[in-house]
Amino acid sequence: MLAWRDISVRYKQTVIGAAWAVVRPLLAMVVFTYVFGKLAKLPSQGVPYGLLVFAGMFHGCCFLRVVGRVE
Repeated sequence: MLAWRDISVRYKQTVIGAAWAVVRPLLAMVVFTYVFGKLAKLPSQGVPYGLLVFAGMFHGCCFLRVVGRVE
């Protein structure tokens, strides 16, 4: 319940509202997958490149959130 309240307050003034919390990371994943997977042709050793990008973004976002809260 508290998480939903935080999301609704944070994205209240955007056009698409709370859906922005889902759309933004998905768009970033699509862009990274296209740029590094298709244009740069970086190897993924048989694993779908989108999955690799998602795993990296998840850990990166968690790390940045934790470091950002430390004062």
